[in-house]
Amino acid sequence: MKTLHRRSRAWVVGALALMTAGCDGLLAPDLRITDGPEFDLTMPSEVAKAWAAAFEERDLAAYDALLDEEFQFFPRHDDAVDFPWMTGASWDRAAEMGIAANMFDSVFSGVEPPVHGITFHLTVQTEWTSSAGHPWMTGQAVGLVLVGPVDGFAFDTRVEVELVRRGESYKVFAVYELDGESPAPRSDDESVDAASLGSIKNLYRR
Repeated sequence: MKTLHRRSRAWVVGALALMTAGCDGLLAPDLRITDGPEFDLTMPSEVAKAWAAAFEERDLAAYDALLDEEFQFFPRHDDAVDFPWMTGASWDRAAEMGIAANMFDSVFSGVEPPVHGITFHLTVQTEWTSSAGHPWMTGQAVGLVLVGPVDGFAFDTRVEVELVRRGESYKVFAVYELDGESPAPRSDDESVDAASLGSIKNLYRR
C-alpha cells in the first residue's frame, strides 16, 4: 500500500501562488458556489468548473446538486490496491458524498486530521460529445488539501469528466482519474511523492 506524504512548506506556498493567479470572474448565473462566482449549468464547460469550485469551497450543497444520481468516480487503475473496499473499478455517488462530507467538515474526527482548506484548479483542455450524447472533457486538475497552515497533500493529475443532460442543465455523470498522464509535482525535498486525487479522497472515506 502506498503512503501519502505531506508537502513541504516551500512547495505549498509556491503552488498556492500559481493557482490563485488569473482566477475567473463572475460567470452567467445559475448555480452560485458559496459566496463566489455563479455558473451556467446549461454549458458543459461551466459545469466542470462548478464541480471543481464546489470542491474547493467545500460547499456540500452545491457539490450534491452537481453530481448525477448515477455518478461514479474512477480512481487510477494503479491505485486499485489501495481500495480493497471498492467494488469494481469505481465508487458510487453515496461513497463520494460521504467522502466529501468528511473532507468539508472542519471538525471531522478520524484517523486523518480535519481539512482546513482545499485548492482545486481545473484546466479544461479538450471537449467532445460521445455517441450517447454525453459531453466529455479532458483536463488537468491541480490542487492542495491542507490539514494545517502549510501542511497537507498535493495532487497534479489528468482527469476526464463525463456529463449528462438532465432537463435544461447538465450534471456530472462520472470522473475518471487517468494513469500516469502527468509528471508528479516535486518539492525541494525529492523524497516527497505526489498523491493522486483518489488516494487523498480515500483517506476520508470513513
